[in-house]
Amino acid sequence: MNEIRGMKKWIMSLLAFLFGQAFLWGINPFVSAFFISMCMLGEGSIILFALAIAGMLLKSFSLYGNSSLSDKWSYNGTISYLFGEMSAPSLYIVGKYIILIVLIVMLIKLGKIKKRNVSLLLICVVATVSLFSFLPYMATKYALIYTGAETVITFCLLPILKSAFKVILDGEYDRDKYNEQMLAIMCVFAIALWGLPVLVANKIMVVEAAGLLLSLYVIHRFGAGFGVGVTCICGTILAIKCDQPKYIGSCFIIAVFAIAARTISGKKKLGTLAGFIIGALVAGITYSDYFLSISGLKLIITVALLFLAIPKNLLIVKDSYTFGIHTEAAALEMNRITAEKIRDMANAFKRIEYTIAGCGPTAGKVSLSQIGEMIGKFSDNLENVHDTGDSSLQLKERLSKKGLELLHITMLKNEQNHEQYFVTGRTNSRHIVLAKDVAEILSEEFNQNIRTSLNTSSIFSENDRTVVFEEEAYYKCYYHIRRIKKYGSQISGDNFSVKEAENGTLAMMVSDGMGSGSLASCESSLLIDTMEELLEAGFDPLYAISFANECLSEKNNGKTFTTFDLGIVDLYEGSLTTYKQGAAATYVVHAGVNENDVEIIRGTTLPIGVLSHIECDVSHAKLCHGDAVIMVSDGIYSGDGDDDYEGYLIDTLRSIDTGNSRDIVEEIISEMLCANQGSFNDDVTVIAAVIEKNS
Repeated sequence: MNEIRGMKKWIMSLLAFLFGQAFLWGINPFVSAFFISMCMLGEGSIILFALAIAGMLLKSFSLYGNSSLSDKWSYNGTISYLFGEMSAPSLYIVGKYIILIVLIVMLIKLGKIKKRNVSLLLICVVATVSLFSFLPYMATKYALIYTGAETVITFCLLPILKSAFKVILDGEYDRDKYNEQMLAIMCVFAIALWGLPVLVANKIMVVEAAGLLLSLYVIHRFGAGFGVGVTCICGTILAIKCDQPKYIGSCFIIAVFAIAARTISGKKKLGTLAGFIIGALVAGITYSDYFLSISGLKLIITVALLFLAIPKNLLIVKDSYTFGIHTEAAALEMNRITAEKIRDMANAFKRIEYTIAGCGPTAGKVSLSQIGEMIGKFSDNLENVHDTGDSSLQLKERLSKKGLELLHITMLKNEQNHEQYFVTGRTNSRHIVLAKDVAEILSEEFNQNIRTSLNTSSIFSENDRTVVFEEEAYYKCYYHIRRIKKYGSQISGDNFSVKEAENGTLAMMVSDGMGSGSLASCESSLLIDTMEELLEAGFDPLYAISFANECLSEKNNGKTFTTFDLGIVDLYEGSLTTYKQGAAATYVVHAGVNENDVEIIRGTTLPIGVLSHIECDVSHAKLCHGDAVIMVSDGIYSGDGDDDYEGYLIDTLRSIDTGNSRDIVEEIISEMLCANQGSFNDDVTVIAAVIEKNS
């Protein structure tokens, strides 16, 4: 921040000095407007006052030696005669402006006057001092003409300079007045360019180098629109100060080649510079031989070296400068996601009501505090919007090489504190850029796995488009499921569900209805459907289980029940959380060299529907790369005799290969069928999920 503040002070100090140099027809309305606008912004200072006076004094003493133009141009001096600087101002004229600036500062600083009255007083001060200064030297009518011109120019410049200085000092553009502010800044630099000397010590080509460099800089950074406008201003000023009208045409020839090279090269710095050099040589061959002379070639080389020395971050339009449709596109995309999330929540409530219809009065008693907490978590993430900072500057360059022009990038964190990126961009040509290729660049730039979000565009095209990217989970999960009916039964009483949510969790559920057949299947299916809807709507698992239990216990009066087993794998953290209601054990198999380590998670609570209020067993386990999570219904242990079927299952898991989820399920079923003489006496469901690291 201190460096930025120091740079702003340096820029304003340089402008004060150059505005003091900018005499036109013997008058300097620019320095008056400079101080009035600065004082109105509360930024006037003694240093600026001293620098402006120094500029005027140096102009008065003609210390720069800006003559001897005959070696460059052969022209009759008409432009200098009509529009020139009318020789150096006298000390009398400089004294006039010193008095004028002092009166302006005193009037603004000391007077507690309404803005309207201040403006009227300032006009009177400028007009009076200006008229007084011209009376001793010329007839009254000329004094009045010069006084009127100076007064009008001063106050026409006030809103322009005030707008430009506000941008320079604050560093922020108003998106509703972007073009007006850019034009105001062009006007400021045009005045500064006019204040520059043509030559320093009859050797250094200051105004020519500055004019061409300014034109080249704006062309490369802002494109053809602003570039052509600045080129017109610079060409006109150079033509007047250097007494050569051909400078206007030469600047336009150079600008055309620079713009074309910028477009062809994909806005690369060296491409624009090559176009500038070629354009200058073409202008020298076809229009003005000055650019083929020694002085002209020195000028081209000087401008090229200065342009190469400009840092990359000053040649890129930063995100804070890119307003309008680009920022609005990101906002619209966030609004779309917000509306979609709220719509999904509303639909989830409707589906819950439909699913548990007939479950009694308890089914309608959804906790309002739970709904409020759920909505509150979602709304909090909309406030966690962050700027990507200087990293977007490198992104612009890398994406430009891919053919994508990055216009805006916004980062926010969702309810789970995972990062999402809203990238607005368009392609440099009629080609498309795949979002997955952009995700790879984002991953490298932010040093984390980033993928394209669900329900967002998969490509960028030539039109402005916002694509949402998100932080990818540290782990991924492969799973396989197998369900086998009880021997002799037509319908399995078990039901299951496996779903990966947008928040990076994998929810696995197994419900075993009482007995087997259609009644048991209906009960377990109702429980699974209810839990799916509640979890998808965003309810806490413990509340969802408690709510479902109350509904089913009231519906069945405790006559029927169903077990429930829920395992939630957090793919970001690599953890497992289990919720058990009368369910069989869950097994976490940690792969070993000779033998696997089997972690057993058991539950001791009653099934769903037995009592209206029951406790839920909650356990946690840490997962690593290569681990497998095995969920089963208790039918896996069924068989004739008193054999230790669970012990047989654990022995199988200790020797099993955890590399493939399908193989795990098939081997478990095969081994347990062998142990049960080829059939199960109860419905069996087996879910195996294998955890792997994301590359």
